Amino acid sequence: MKKLSLLAVLLVFLAGCNNTTPEPDQTKQSLICTLTAPEANTEIDLADGSFEIAGNAMVNVGEISSVTLKVGTDVINEITSVPFTYTYIFSEGQEAGSLTVTLTVTGDKGAEGQDQVTVTLVKEEEPVVLPQEITATLTAPADGSDPYGFCG
Repeated sequence: MKKLSLLAVLLVFLAGCNNTTPEPDQTKQSLICTLTAPEANTEIDLADGSFEIAGNAMVNVGEISSVTLKVGTDVINEITSVPFTYTYIFSEGQEAGSLTVTLTVTGDKGAEGQDQVTVTLVKEEEPVVLPQEITATLTAPADGSDPYGFCG
């Protein structure tokens, strides 16, 4: 009888213990998006005229439904999917200083991902060329004559 009771307790214990790992929630959408270029805190010379931007994104469930790339306050309408590369051309009169690049990606189930990098635009100052001082001293002819015949 003791063996039968022990067996019953063991079966109840094993039935309550579940060693299976729960499946991940396949209905919850999550996104990862990354700007792969330029690197954060990069210095970019305005004299170059442009710089490259690249980005990518991944979604676990569903699809990516929208992609928005902003450079400063400019929305880049040409970028509508990932992965992408884009050459950003500086506008006339672009000032030196910080410039933020933002990639925002939205999934068809409402998830959103964002990545942002800030770069520094630099404007190399052209060196100032000062006029050279030229000094001349006339040493001949000492007697006031004109050996070459220019004065006469």
